[in-house]
Amino acid sequence: MRNLAFTYIVVLAISAFTPFLLALRHVPYSPSITAPRSARRPPHNSALGQLAGKQGCRPSMPHTIVSFETRKPELSPAEFEDYYDNVHVPVIQEAMGSSFPKSHARYYVKRQSDDPNNANNTLPLVLIGSIEDVDYDAIVIMTFENRQQFLDFQTKYGEPDIAAKIGASADKFIIQSKLRAIGLENPHTTFG
Repeated sequence: MRNLAFTYIVVLAISAFTPFLLALRHVPYSPSITAPRSARRPPHNSALGQLAGKQGCRPSMPHTIVSFETRKPELSPAEFEDYYDNVHVPVIQEAMGSSFPKSHARYYVKRQSDDPNNANNTLPLVLIGSIEDVDYDAIVIMTFENRQQFLDFQTKYGEPDIAAKIGASADKFIIQSKLRAIGLENPHTTFG
């Protein structure tokens, strides 16, 4: 009788959990669930997944640099954006040639008018923190195909004539002493 009761409980447990266990097989991959580094693999149908599947082949990852840039006080935010997009970036492209980054994205700080009669008198739109914390006007994200392309960019940028040409353009609209640049790891992205 005791064995029959135990068998009955096991059968009930299995029948109760079977739909749940079967459903787990069909749960799609969720990038918001972080697996241990050793278990992380790109999807097999992606180009990176195909590269990762090859013996001894390690895919080349992008290299990302971010800079925080501050406009000269005599320029309005609109003048700063116009010069950056229409003068400075073409100067960099021409000077760097094939060493120009894969992408050069400029994110200008969203501003709100403090004085409608003065275009220069604007405040950054700060959601958390204080206005004094935002002493820059643009966040620039440069993405390179890989670390080697970044090193090529750095080498070329270090050439005296190239540095002088780009520096002369930058001096017209950026406060160089406030320029900050950092390297970033690859993103950890969660999709909703």
